[in-house]
Amino acid sequence: MIIINIKTICKTLLKVVAIAFFAQAAYAEVTLKLGTTGRLGMPIGDAIDQALIPALAKASGGKMKVEPHYQKKFMC
Repeated sequence: MIIINIKTICKTLLKVVAIAFFAQAAYAEVTLKLGTTGRLGMPIGDAIDQALIPALAKASGGKMKVEPHYQKKFMC
C-alpha cells in the first residue's frame, strides 16, 4: 500500500514538472534578427520600421519581435 502511494506521488510529481517545463517554452518570446543593407530614411528601412515591426507584433500578440540591424555586421 505504501509503495503504491509513493509510485503515485512520483508519477504525479513528474507530470507537474513536465507541464511546468513546457508551459515556460509556450510563453517564450521569439526575436527575429533581420539584417539589411538599408537604413532608416531608405524605403526598405522605413518599411521595416513603420510596417513590418508593428504588424508582426500585432499578429503574434506581442510574442514575436523584429530586431533590425541596419548596415551593420549581423551579430548573434
